Amino acid sequence: MKTCIKTWTILTCLMASPVFAHANAALEHVLGKLAEKAPADQVARLREAIASSPSLEAQLNALATSGELTQFAVGNEVTLPPKVGPFSAWIHGTTWAFHADFIGHHGKTRLYDVVRPGDILPDNLVFALGHLAYKAKTAKAMDVGSASAKALSLQQWVVLRMTNDAEATIQAWNDTVDAAEEENGGAHLTVAQQASMLINLQYRGALLKAMQAPEEGKLVVARDGRIEMTAANVAAVTKALSTSTVFDVQ
Repeated sequence: MKTCIKTWTILTCLMASPVFAHANAALEHVLGKLAEKAPADQVARLREAIASSPSLEAQLNALATSGELTQFAVGNEVTLPPKVGPFSAWIHGTTWAFHADFIGHHGKTRLYDVVRPGDILPDNLVFALGHLAYKAKTAKAMDVGSASAKALSLQQWVVLRMTNDAEATIQAWNDTVDAAEEENGGAHLTVAQQASMLINLQYRGALLKAMQAPEEGKLVVARDGRIEMTAANVAAVTKALSTSTVFDVQ
């Protein structure tokens, strides 16, 4: 309990500091608007997840600075912007929308009952935010109304969307690893820690399939646990996603 209190105190001080506000002015403005209307615990949890991963924090601040992220919205489906698909977290224009229970249900949950010394659980909210961040960054290129999209056949468009989903999944995983490294004192994760993270990740299905694919189409994970955004890795994740359950994140 004391550790939790200490952690929250550090985070609160960090968010309130002039250095943080200056470095992340645009993102802080977006978070400040959310704080005016969303439950305090959900705002705090969102802040915690963002602050836990330097790479994710940089991605979100860049999107806020460019105007590609202008607000977060939390609520019931009838009060949130429209969506296309069975999502619980999605992007509508420059708004990121979350079902009322989404943030609270995306924490560090142990799904596999084997506990090893040094285990670090993955933060599922970091993964979800990293996935959304990639989708927001590529939204203009993926706009179905763009000239480049109109030039594609339906089959080409489907392949493009699946590839985009795979790239978002890779970025989301890398952001999650980044947060875990911070929790690990800045040290790279051991192979055992990486395995524990993956098996306890809520969105592990497609990644596991891609890692278990035949050698010529197998996902390759770097020694530090990250996944390089190579054509081969993207193809491996794309194929795995095509036979996996659809994420509840856009």
